[in-house]
Amino acid sequence: MTVKFYTQDEVLSHNTPNSCWVLYKGKVYDVTEFIQDHPGGDDLILDYAGKDVTAIMKDELEHDHSEAAYEILEEYFIGTLAPSSLDDNQKINATHEETLNGADKDYDKPDFHPSVTDTAVDVKTNQFLDLRKPLIPQMLRANFTKDFYLEQVHKPRYLPEPAQFFGHWLLEPLSKTAWWVVPMIWLPVVGYCLKLSLDSSMPLVTVLSFGLGIAIWTLLEYGLHRFLFHVDEYLPDAQWAFTLHFTLHGFHHYLPMD
Repeated sequence: MTVKFYTQDEVLSHNTPNSCWVLYKGKVYDVTEFIQDHPGGDDLILDYAGKDVTAIMKDELEHDHSEAAYEILEEYFIGTLAPSSLDDNQKINATHEETLNGADKDYDKPDFHPSVTDTAVDVKTNQFLDLRKPLIPQMLRANFTKDFYLEQVHKPRYLPEPAQFFGHWLLEPLSKTAWWVVPMIWLPVVGYCLKLSLDSSMPLVTVLSFGLGIAIWTLLEYGLHRFLFHVDEYLPDAQWAFTLHFTLHGFHHYLPMD
């Protein structure tokens, strides 16, 4: 699914009762059908037709809107303001709001438990991946921009069960591993190698080599994570690069509890 981008001028041109668009935190909404149903009257919406309503919707002096109002607004989402049209404040507000995913405001509390993502609403609102379908085939067929991909992949979602990764009967089971499988396979290997090394009658070399191996692997893993997977500015602006990034590491940010 490809996200739709609109320029500031395009949004501004839809400022009539027959075509009324508004901006909220960098996202574009076509509220034409809602004008007549607005509890405060159609004139209040038309006063902001083609404009940014982010501040006014939070203004307690005017009317501090309820959560239900924002849920209704999301039903009229049609796209995103083009990055070149966003000012600095809009970028900051949009990034902050999207990172929280509109729900988990208490993520810093000790007893925090993430809210389960509504998959139908998520794909309609964000126009990214459909969590009800295999993810990798969607990535291969998509045509995202770099800014949009990085914004979405760093916005965590939460599901009560593992997402489908490949969707292939042979590959899908290989993408899911119980925690105990890893030590069950590798502890015997490590134990056998240690035994062979100790049998060489050089226990000091064995201990030093074992410690050095752990240190090298730790530094290698940190280096890959810090200097390869997280250097977003160097990520090529191409769908194959997004798919590779998502497969190797982006999935970890997209579904951190999976």
